[in-house]
Amino acid sequence: MRAWALATLALGLGSAPGVHATELWSSEGEGEWRLDFSGSLRELLIVSQGTDLDDFSAAASGCAPVSFPDCPAFLLVGDRTVVQSLARLRMRLDVQAGEAVTGVVVYDHEAVLGHLNTLENALGAEFASDSLLRAEGIIASGRHAAWRHLLYRGYLTAEVGSVRASVGRQRIAWGEGRLWNPIDRLNAIGPLAIQPDQVPGVDAIDLRWHWSGFDYLQAIYAPARDSDDARYVGRIHGVLLDTDLSVLGGWIEGAPTAGIDGSRNLGEAAVRFEVVWIDPRRDVVRFDEPGPAPPDDFWQVVVSLDTNLDIGAGLYLLAEHLYNGGALGFGSGAAGPLLPLFQPPGVPASRDRFGTSQVVSGAAHQTGAQIGYDLTPELRGSFLTLLDWSGGSAVLFPSLVWSGSVSFELALGVQVGVGPRRSEYGDRGALGYLQLEWFF
Repeated sequence: MRAWALATLALGLGSAPGVHATELWSSEGEGEWRLDFSGSLRELLIVSQGTDLDDFSAAASGCAPVSFPDCPAFLLVGDRTVVQSLARLRMRLDVQAGEAVTGVVVYDHEAVLGHLNTLENALGAEFASDSLLRAEGIIASGRHAAWRHLLYRGYLTAEVGSVRASVGRQRIAWGEGRLWNPIDRLNAIGPLAIQPDQVPGVDAIDLRWHWSGFDYLQAIYAPARDSDDARYVGRIHGVLLDTDLSVLGGWIEGAPTAGIDGSRNLGEAAVRFEVVWIDPRRDVVRFDEPGPAPPDDFWQVVVSLDTNLDIGAGLYLLAEHLYNGGALGFGSGAAGPLLPLFQPPGVPASRDRFGTSQVVSGAAHQTGAQIGYDLTPELRGSFLTLLDWSGGSAVLFPSLVWSGSVSFELALGVQVGVGPRRSEYGDRGALGYLQLEWFF
């Protein structure tokens, strides 16, 4: 695997000085056959407040469940300035095979430098899903550097009449929310992601039957290395009374799930909603319960309104509210995202606690508001704020994106959390980032 990764990296670097979507091969005949290559180089520099994993683990080692709220480890959360750099080489091949078959392969190499032994990195590894294809891995790593590779996308799509099937590692996007997507149980990404275009794929079969331009029936099968972690979902999408509607139901890693989402115009604005019900079935340990038990079933709801106002170059406004019935809460018995570190040995933890929902929060109610404006044709500014009604905290997120040409983009932003400790955003501290990307 490592030799294959090194060879592919060398090929990508040799091709880097090219232009967008370089045609490698094409053939005329019965349908079009072609092979195109493109890619990008991205550098992302992040300065944030983090937590040294060794210091935190040592302080938490003597914390019993009954004394959890007073655990001294919490005093160490976010007490260190952490600088990290990520450089990513992305290579993409697009294949057209006749009139019915297309394919996409997107392969990444990433070099990460900085303070990597942090609590935040460890928690991200705890909640990461174990992919079926295992087409990713660490080539080399140390305390302050890592080199890893990843098959970001790799799928084939075939269309025959009204039936379309995609097989492989792909993005399957559900939901209408602009900040939160609780109904998206496969590829959801949070509102504070500093790389919102970096969406994890899922190894799956996506089968769709279209009976009109807007109406289709969708069936998803996402196998897993452990059959109990497989996902089986059916979804129907259509238009009813000028409203785009989707209804979803299935089993996500053993948790029965059902939901509905929709959107429609309201004057010059758009109204959107998502409602999902989740019934976790796997036993987990919570500190306020005597022993292992499955969590109660719960609801997650998103309602949003957004519009573009004819002011200057166009002013974008968004307001969105999230209700998370599976929120952890704060204080005794609610470790928040730190829960995996306090689980007794041998007891299922991590994602089982949330019925595999990818919207995990301590606050039951949150509201987000966003303003976007084109300061110049090349420069766009955005200001996002999220308010945690349960814990009395908020996060402020201003950002700028400059697209100087079709080949280069620069983005920078700052996230600042305010509020009491052990609230949704009160422990976040400040984060700043600078991202540069060259497309070839």
